[in-house]
Amino acid sequence: MTRSFRTAAVVGAGTIGLSWTALFAAHGLTVRVSDPRGDLAEAVAEALEQYAPHLAARGLDVTGLADRVHIAADVTDAVRDADVVQENGPERADFKKDLFAALAREAPAHALLLSSSSAIPATAFTGGLADEDVARVLIGHPFNPPHLLPLVEVVPGERTAEDAVQTAVDFYTSVGKSLGNITASWGMLVQLARLQDAGIFRDEHSSLAKVFVTSRMREVVGWSREIFGGNGILLDHDIPRFFADAEAIYSFEGTREMNTLIVGKSITGRSAFV
Repeated sequence: MTRSFRTAAVVGAGTIGLSWTALFAAHGLTVRVSDPRGDLAEAVAEALEQYAPHLAARGLDVTGLADRVHIAADVTDAVRDADVVQENGPERADFKKDLFAALAREAPAHALLLSSSSAIPATAFTGGLADEDVARVLIGHPFNPPHLLPLVEVVPGERTAEDAVQTAVDFYTSVGKSLGNITASWGMLVQLARLQDAGIFRDEHSSLAKVFVTSRMREVVGWSREIFGGNGILLDHDIPRFFADAEAIYSFEGTREMNTLIVGKSITGRSAFV
């Protein structure tokens, strides 16, 4: 049965945390925000006023948006009756280790503990937690800013419970997020599109993506031959065959080397060709 979500705690009110706050409130949740910054109340009020038109343009009801957001005195106050906790602290494993120990201790036992971490896996900061606590911790990393971009990565840790993953999917879906099996290659395409929209797209950006994708395609073809033997790229095996065709058509000989030079030129100039 799908769980209902009424209260969300946002711990950490930087750019991502403030964006989450507005999104959650626009979907009708009561939101409690915690951050040690001295201007927290002003920052939250400014963000809600700034983001409200964007949320309204997506068809969300922003009437009384600020009334659903409350400034918490501290982390304990923020998470005391939360159904979901969204953490947005510094990208440091030691910081998150201490913070999640506090979250596990102070949040209700049913609360889902999510981290917006983009580089640190949940396993790296949950080693000291009891099994029942670490089971509800996982990564919920948004494409930034989350109140505008609908994509979010849900990544469990080694000890995250399967039902917690499904609960996270249900929660993010309830606030308008799109989830899927997004590979690194697709993620690069999204980021390139964002750079292009922002008017700062350069040749070396696409070259970095091409270097990665070309290498990945060739690895897949190599694995297919290794796993399936000499018949690894026959039509009987659709996925390996697709990548074999992609390698032949889109990653002609020298693609990786040529694009590596383009990236090198942006860093060291023409000496990259010497």
